[in-house]
Amino acid sequence: QYALSVQENIYSAISNNRREDYERAVDAFVNSRNKYVYGSRANFGLASNTYFLMKCMLENVYFANNPAASPFDNLADISDRDCILLFSFPRYSSTCEYAADMASKAGATVITITDRRSAPVAAYASIAFTVDVSSPFFFNSFVGVQHVLETLCAGVSRRIKGANAEKLKNIDKYLDILKLY
Repeated sequence: QYALSVQENIYSAISNNRREDYERAVDAFVNSRNKYVYGSRANFGLASNTYFLMKCMLENVYFANNPAASPFDNLADISDRDCILLFSFPRYSSTCEYAADMASKAGATVITITDRRSAPVAAYASIAFTVDVSSPFFFNSFVGVQHVLETLCAGVSRRIKGANAEKLKNIDKYLDILKLY
């Protein structure tokens, strides 16, 4: 039962989202001045993983979940030259919806990954990805969501064509010194 649910979620990630939307989202990440990533509660891990991958590839990537301040403090400088990627799944966080509202009112490109077009955060989206997260258990299944975010990150990586090689070499140098693998 669980395996079938996971397969259906991956299929929804593939069939619900258009290549053009991935290209537009990649354009937003590559060409925006600042790039923000946000997801609360169970979505925090998705946002954290995306932040980590994007930060390795691009400059000016910010984790709007920085615990030293609220998301609204972290997004205070967002503008029409920026983009934000928000993860929002049931049970939807009103904090995520207000962060999307704040970014939208600032004119930023708002990219959402959620379960349906009628989700609260989708109303603010410039680009919306939908993925089924159904699970026979009490928690959402994020396997399909992981497919969407990895597709976005792969698109950014292809677009920048190794422009981050020196950055990654510098990171690896210090990880090697500290034996952090």
